[in-house]
Amino acid sequence: MSTLTRPVIIPDQELESVVHAWANDPERWRSQVYFDEPRVRIPLFANDAYEVRLLTWLPGQGSGLHDHGGSAGCMLVVEGSLWESVADESGFLHEFRVDAGSASSFQHDIVHSVHNNGTMGAISIHAYRPALTEMQRYHLVDGRVTRLPAA
Repeated sequence: MSTLTRPVIIPDQELESVVHAWANDPERWRSQVYFDEPRVRIPLFANDAYEVRLLTWLPGQGSGLHDHGGSAGCMLVVEGSLWESVADESGFLHEFRVDAGSASSFQHDIVHSVHNNGTMGAISIHAYRPALTEMQRYHLVDGRVTRLPAA
């Protein structure tokens, strides 16, 4: 795995606006924040166009390698820092740090993982278009991302 500058992904301007609006209005979500095992995922909002979720991450927690079942999205780190590992076209992972106040957009076909490598909890707000209904899991085989058989 290498650490590089994150590749330029054309952001979904609406989803970026959505996550920033939610992050800038903590009265809408702050009371719902808690940290636990397994990782906490709280639905905040959904309509026909997109959905918004609040995620909390204890140190060491991660999502595992996954896709978004055809949904594009945007993640904004509200507190702490997260590391995102993104698979390139050849199946190799590249790791990027996403600090508080920074957003990471992803297209509908991304395979990635998100992990809290820090020593403090992290909070992120995610928006998905269309709403996230399924995720396929992946693992590494000989250093390359490989899809796990469907459960």
